[in-house]
Amino acid sequence: MRKIMLLVLISFTVLLFGCSAGQASILDPNFISVRQVMNGSKTSVIGERAMIWEYKEELKNISAEKFDEFLLSEIDGKDYNWFTIGFLEDGTGIVFTGCDISMPVYGDLTAEGMISETIGFITRSEDNGTVTFEYSES
Repeated sequence: MRKIMLLVLISFTVLLFGCSAGQASILDPNFISVRQVMNGSKTSVIGERAMIWEYKEELKNISAEKFDEFLLSEIDGKDYNWFTIGFLEDGTGIVFTGCDISMPVYGDLTAEGMISETIGFITRSEDNGTVTFEYSES
């Protein structure tokens, strides 16, 4: 019985975490979660926010092209009040307010995925079809 329970636990763990491990799953749209945004008194829905969680070191290793592809397909032009890429290691993240991909903010996150303290900014530039991202501290 213990062996069966252990096998079930291992299988569940592989399904839960194994699918999100590795380069292929970085910024996988299947892992985006969408939540309601409520007004200040929490009586009315005023919009939606979206979030995806990633490992910071893995995200640093993807190409600018792959990062830009994700921004263009999953964030740019969407109707979310904000979109957050949260980092599992330390509770920081990148926030695209109003889904504007030109200058997201990096910093400490609130429980709702907004910036509680700004650490820096990321500027997206495009020149002759080449996209670059430049980080600057606040």
